[in-house]
Amino acid sequence: MDLGLFIEAADGPADRGMSALQQPGGDYPYRMQDLVQATGASRETIRFYVKEGLLPEPHRTAKNSAWYGEQHIEQIRLIRELQEQHYLPLKAIKSLMDDPSSAEFTPAQRRVFATVSRRSVMADSKRGRSFAEVCRRHQLSAAEQQSFLDSGLLSVGKDGKRDAPLSTEDEELIRIWVTVRAAGLTPERGFAPADVSLIGDAADILLSQMVHSFADRLDDFSEAEAEGLWITILPAVERLFSILLERRVRGFVGSVSNSTGKTS
Repeated sequence: MDLGLFIEAADGPADRGMSALQQPGGDYPYRMQDLVQATGASRETIRFYVKEGLLPEPHRTAKNSAWYGEQHIEQIRLIRELQEQHYLPLKAIKSLMDDPSSAEFTPAQRRVFATVSRRSVMADSKRGRSFAEVCRRHQLSAAEQQSFLDSGLLSVGKDGKRDAPLSTEDEELIRIWVTVRAAGLTPERGFAPADVSLIGDAADILLSQMVHSFADRLDDFSEAEAEGLWITILPAVERLFSILLERRVRGFVGSVSNSTGKTS
């Protein structure tokens, strides 16, 4: 499934979307064991999806009696497909699901996004060592490992798939944490891999603003130009962000140091 089709499935008028599940009424013929059999997801995984807002709450007829609809099954299948075939972390999947504006994209814009999606999957399709193996290699503590899983930044999650192979990007995220840990941002000082999620939040905001700003001007992009969004334009935006962040940091530390000097 490409990103354009995913957006349509998650937020469009079809009955697969989150909004359809949240509407009152509807049939809830399935119990938890039915969802497990239909999707291959474990009970713990399904409960985790509900807890994290990836699935809506089931229909409850009593405190310990939960019932699910056909849409729950389709939504679980969609989440697993995006994780296992497109290597999207759960945080990214939830971000896409939570964006109500995605239903407003035109067919031409969806085609552009689909091309970018294919290119992005090709760029990070290589799978290597498992999460557990990489953590052993870099001597991550149990607390650090759990912090990574809780953060939602990796394409493995708290559903127990620690032996699933990591993408190259996931491995790079872990290596970056090891680097900053060695530079002084240690757990003993209260730092943890989950702190990296602050950068993830900034990336979510930047992506949302870019989509809202640029989408209306993408209708006439050719396939080659759409590929250029990933190959050329995204690296340029990343460099721009790096330059501007460094400039902001210099300005901040400079102003603080100057004000400290004046008060001493």
